[in-house]
Amino acid sequence: MIRVVVCAIVCFVLFVTPVAGQVQLSPHSLYLTKEFHSAEVTLTSSSNSAMTVELQVRAQDNSVSGELQYSCASWITVTPSRVELPPAGRAVVRIDLKSPGNEKEAEYHARLVCIEADAGSPDGGSPVAEPVAFYYRKGDVYSDVKLAGVSVERSDGEIHFLFTLEQLGNAAYRGNLALRIQNGKGKTILEKESTVDIYERGVVRESLPAERVPKGKYRIFLNFNSDRRDLGDRAIPVLPKKFTVDIGMS
Repeated sequence: MIRVVVCAIVCFVLFVTPVAGQVQLSPHSLYLTKEFHSAEVTLTSSSNSAMTVELQVRAQDNSVSGELQYSCASWITVTPSRVELPPAGRAVVRIDLKSPGNEKEAEYHARLVCIEADAGSPDGGSPVAEPVAFYYRKGDVYSDVKLAGVSVERSDGEIHFLFTLEQLGNAAYRGNLALRIQNGKGKTILEKESTVDIYERGVVRESLPAERVPKGKYRIFLNFNSDRRDLGDRAIPVLPKKFTVDIGMS
């Protein structure tokens, strides 16, 4: 039986999965506005063989709530959307965004996915490049993060800690998470720092071998901050936030 008690201390404030890497897309992210609504993305192949790829605009990954309220995927077109790359070749595609015009103030988002063409499935083949993130901002944007739920699962000799996070405000929460788990004796069994990008709602998952998590009490510390130097002046300042979670494993 697993018991979870959550205590929040507020100081007022897609994980990206690696893909094949046969093709490099540049730039890695694009920030669009009503005035700056077009851009170019360069594809560079590292393959020794010719390849045909398809470019699709999709909503950002969201493993919890399904359709995203702030997705701008349907507003974006890619020309051409099918590209033939020669061995070690390059190509350029054009990105155009046309917003409805009556959308509310917010930061909207999407991603450009590059997949194998003609792979025999309706959705195409496997990704061959890291996606390009798209952001479209209208008006004032602000963000924060909420710990919406904590759960623990057992499978295949492992204990999985799942933290459901929610975006607060009209923009994605893009910050840093310092996570630490202590056992009942105060010994740290897991300590990790990572970036988190929460598009409305998402899950942070950490796993440990079951033998490292025997029966007993555990305390989990989650410290968030928005000091994302990789985002430069695109980062949305948010005051730090801390959560403490007590778990009983029996």
